[in-house]
Amino acid sequence: MLEAVISGIIIIGFVIALSNLVFFQEPAPNLSEKGYAILKELENTGKLRDYVSSENFTGLQSEINIPGYAYSIEICDSQGTCNGNRPVGKNVWLSSYIIAGDGDYEPKVIKLYIWREE
Repeated sequence: MLEAVISGIIIIGFVIALSNLVFFQEPAPNLSEKGYAILKELENTGKLRDYVSSENFTGLQSEINIPGYAYSIEICDSQGTCNGNRPVGKNVWLSSYIIAGDGDYEPKVIKLYIWREE
C-alpha cells in the first residue's frame, strides 16, 4: 500500500513537471503578421507610398525597428523585377504589402524579410 502511494506521488509529480514544460512555454512570435502590421502602419501614415515611389530604401529601413531580428526590404514591380536586398539568414519570415502606385497605376509589392540575428 505504501509503495502504491509513493509511486502515485512520483507519477503526479512527473505529470506536473511535464505540463509546466509544455503548457507554459512562450509562444513563438508571428513575424509575418508583425511585418505586415509595420508596413500597414507606414501606409496609414502616408510614408510607405512616398518611400516606395522615390525608391528610398534608406528612409524606409530607418522607419522599421524589430528588436532582436534582422530584416531586409525588396520592392518589386508588376513584371517581377525587384530592387533591394534578399535575406541572408535562415528561417526567414516574409511579409508582403501591395500598393497601386502614386498618382498613376503602377503596382508595387513591398517584401519585408525578417529573420533572427545570429
